[in-house]
Amino acid sequence: MQKVKRKQSKDEENDSSSRKRRKADLSKPVSFVSTGNVEISRAESSYVKIGS
Repeated sequence: MQKVKRKQSKDEENDSSSRKRRKADLSKPVSFVSTGNVEISRAESSYVKIGS
């Protein structure tokens, strides 16, 4: 349980920073790679939330 809570808080921190990154990446062609990783991590965090 503690590990999941820690991961959730970390994901929330990354969520806000990843959003800022997304805006900056929109102008770059590399955004595809970055946004792809963000989508995967976001799906993982939501999956964990559903599980708990």
